[in-house]
Amino acid sequence: MNAEKLIVVSVYQSSLRLSLHTFLFELRDNRRYVTWHERLLFLLVSYLFVIKNAGFIYVSNTQSGMLESPRVKVTFKAEPKTPKPSASNITIKNNKGKSDTVIVKELKKSDVVKLYSSSGKYQSSKTSTSSTATITVKQLGKGSGSVYVTVTRPGMNESDKVKKTYKAE
Repeated sequence: MNAEKLIVVSVYQSSLRLSLHTFLFELRDNRRYVTWHERLLFLLVSYLFVIKNAGFIYVSNTQSGMLESPRVKVTFKAEPKTPKPSASNITIKNNKGKSDTVIVKELKKSDVVKLYSSSGKYQSSKTSTSSTATITVKQLGKGSGSVYVTVTRPGMNESDKVKKTYKAE
């Protein structure tokens, strides 16, 4: 690459000079040329910042033989959170001698339902193909207990956990 045809873009987390990532872009015919690894890095940085929380970053650029430009603050919104399922739309069958089921209603097609133990440990998941999803687990427990259920809609973050109790076998 010709050093005179490079543009450096730096991404900062805050007003501090802590650089999170520097992108190096090559100019070809006075147009920015982005390689596959630069696209991958950009997607990674985007994922790290946008997916969970709203916030801001600072961006600057540097061209060969010139000082770094003033940093520009770029704000972004968090992706929306999926509404949590209503406990009344969750049915748990703690079966004796066969697998247990957790049925979640009032879903949209392609929603992902996740099941967590009472301690918060991930157990299983199911992608809905209709307005209902059924998760089958080998054994919730012989006695009564509780689990947590979440829903994740495509393009959104996972909902808050909903606690649901179940009866003994």
